[in-house]
Amino acid sequence: MFFDSYENEDNRQREMLLEIALLQRRLLELRFDFESRMPRPLPVKKKGIFGKETGFPEGYARLVEELSEKKRRLEIWRRQEGLPGGLYWWKIDWEHLAPELMWNLTLPGEEEEPDETGWRRAYRLHCEPQGENMLLYLEVEGFCQDGVQTHKRTYDTEFSAYSRQEREQLEEAYNGRRNRRALAHMAFADNTRIYSVTTGWSYNSATEYYASSEYLAERMRAAETYSQSLYTVQETRELSVSVSGRRYEGLNGIAEYHTDEAGRLDLAVILDFVRLAARGQAPENEGVLLEGKDAAVLCAGYLAEARDIRQVPLELFCRDLDRCAVSYEEAMMQAQMITCLAGKLEKS
Repeated sequence: MFFDSYENEDNRQREMLLEIALLQRRLLELRFDFESRMPRPLPVKKKGIFGKETGFPEGYARLVEELSEKKRRLEIWRRQEGLPGGLYWWKIDWEHLAPELMWNLTLPGEEEEPDETGWRRAYRLHCEPQGENMLLYLEVEGFCQDGVQTHKRTYDTEFSAYSRQEREQLEEAYNGRRNRRALAHMAFADNTRIYSVTTGWSYNSATEYYASSEYLAERMRAAETYSQSLYTVQETRELSVSVSGRRYEGLNGIAEYHTDEAGRLDLAVILDFVRLAARGQAPENEGVLLEGKDAAVLCAGYLAEARDIRQVPLELFCRDLDRCAVSYEEAMMQAQMITCLAGKLEKS
């Protein structure tokens, strides 16, 4: 009887967690277009006589409330059953999860404007056989405008798939990742000398480098570049342009995976955008757009849409549905993976 009760309790919890995952997937589809791999622009609504403001898609607020209610009921049920508390993926607020998900999943077919180094890029996902497995990789094409002469008259209008609060959250998360990376460097390799190719300066330790004006200036430039990547500016302009430039093409590995005859995923190895091949003159900062993105989430987004993949065991990527995370970052990753794969997760 004890084991029957325990099994029923486990099944009940899993059903509730799957309901939450599926509801988050529905919310994601209202904000993100998986076919174009781009966020859907937020609708613009009139405010007052002349003003305008961005809102959310129709039905979005209702689903957010329904999601909050399901999470509340799960929390009450767990307390009644005497289950332990902790940091679980479903406790992450949707308003914090949504911008992270969209950032990791977004791959523009072609950038309309060059970055601060003069490069424009286009991205395409490919999946090809690799022996008995399948290789998922990203093709990156770039064009650098070496010489540009323009005469223009512009009027700028800002558009973004993220609300202002979501953009601030993404910028805070980005700076947090940079800080953790620097702290880890100082903790484990502080005594290693650092030589700057850019300035020719040499630093006796990681601590000295991260306290330098050079690093602070680079951080400010990188933060500004990241901030500007979260929105676009539409220009109404009279423009004449003459352009000369360079091109390159690179292939970056995302994951290698395998499925059995029934379409069940039984192998997944995340490759973290390792460069597989390159042609042409690649810029030093080729990976600027990919910095901060997670290959595992991008892989999950692809697998969720792949018709030949019918079932995905979550343990191939992260902790299972009902497992407590050891950190906020792990819980955030778990929430992103579960939301992407909600329709294909194993029921038991």
